[in-house]
Amino acid sequence: MSLFLSFLIFLQYGYLTVLSEEGNLPVYLDGDYFGKTPIVKEKIKVGKYTISLFSKDSMELTYQKFKRGSIFQKLSSLWELAKYSKATEMIRIAQDSLTEIFLSKKGAEKAKRKAKIYFFSSLSSIFLLGVLTGILLE
Repeated sequence: MSLFLSFLIFLQYGYLTVLSEEGNLPVYLDGDYFGKTPIVKEKIKVGKYTISLFSKDSMELTYQKFKRGSIFQKLSSLWELAKYSKATEMIRIAQDSLTEIFLSKKGAEKAKRKAKIYFFSSLSSIFLLGVLTGILLE
């Protein structure tokens, strides 16, 4: 009986639509190439997935640079990871249902710029705090 139920779940499908502000962008499902935008009502097995505009390999390479690279590689990787995060979504495909997702390459690039701005703003704030502390303690 349990084997039969597992088999029935295996046969269940839903549908996925992936849109973006640009056409012809590569889309990756669980890190593997899935197609190019727009993807409209593509039949897919029921389950949970990660969908992204970036491949698993590019994300893994960036993470390794973050872990093992110089301070400049770590900073650059941090900004890239912010970009990947913005263009990656966790989705759930339900039986006989359409799941629609919008992935934004422009939004991802904007997240990368914001990460840089936040970093340098924080760094300059710490510097100014140090200067003010030095002035007040004299």
